[in-house]
Amino acid sequence: AEMQHQVPKEALLNNFSFKKPNKKSHHVFLFDRRKGKLIPTQPSVNNVLGQRNFYSVQVGEAIYSLEEGLTALEESSAPIIKRIVSDESLSSLSEEERAILSTFVAVQWLRSPKIRDSQAILLNTIANKARLIAPEASNLEDIDSQASVDGIKRTSLQLIQDMSGNLSEMVYSYRWILHKAPPSQGFWVSDCPVVLHNQEDFGVYGSLGFAVPGIQITMPLSSTIALSIWHPKLVFDITKGQDETLKTLNQFKATRVLNPNVDPKLMHNTISEIEEKIASVNSTLDSLDNGDANIASDENMDHFNSLQFNWAYRFIVSLSLIHISEPTRPL
Repeated sequence: AEMQHQVPKEALLNNFSFKKPNKKSHHVFLFDRRKGKLIPTQPSVNNVLGQRNFYSVQVGEAIYSLEEGLTALEESSAPIIKRIVSDESLSSLSEEERAILSTFVAVQWLRSPKIRDSQAILLNTIANKARLIAPEASNLEDIDSQASVDGIKRTSLQLIQDMSGNLSEMVYSYRWILHKAPPSQGFWVSDCPVVLHNQEDFGVYGSLGFAVPGIQITMPLSSTIALSIWHPKLVFDITKGQDETLKTLNQFKATRVLNPNVDPKLMHNTISEIEEKIASVNSTLDSLDNGDANIASDENMDHFNSLQFNWAYRFIVSLSLIHISEPTRPL
């Protein structure tokens, strides 16, 4: 029996931890979403966001495990993440390091307990339907085996191996940007730290997936820095919107000069607001792929932390005390 972390300690968890007086161990504030309360003991990172033998399964007479490979990926990713957090910038990231971090993000998504739980629901649904539709079928035993605890675990581990390459290629090809928490706030991290958000609405087809146009993939790297990975369509739409805003600004400037009946104070305030908006968007676009982190607003922080809460399978971790007055609707 071995404690296997669903969120790696060195690469991520320690970046959301603190040390108690006269102790060397790292500790966190831990919120249990299932019970709706904060764990009062401020546990060590050694004992959170993990489960015994989560990435190991019995296969015949042997134990099949991904732990060694996951540990190797963590060891190669941890110094890259540490430098990004320290520099608060992506400017020093090499192509090889970007590839390593792309794999880390893809694997972190696939290895989460939330993804495994969704597979368990699917496999159990298939098994139940099979018994109802074809109770005499000769392969029912195989279907039930797939829906067993070990069967679900085998499927989950196989998914990590089969899908991580395709997902990491997408992550690598998308646009990257860093967000920095304001001094008064910090990013949370959950047992599903890679979260998805999309402002596009594709109706019954769904809008949450690595390949879906407009997708935003976010993973907090520490309590102060979060990495967001944007589908190119999102950047295209932002750029297109910026062009329209510039046209509007020029129209207002022309009106201010050519129309003597306009209120000069009102026109000045309107133009100033538009110029501030343009400057803010330009700053964001300039930060893509190799720029410094943008300071997140209070509204941005609420958005990022609510995503961690919504995507969490059960636990949310924070460097400071978590205040959740009204939990948001789970996804």
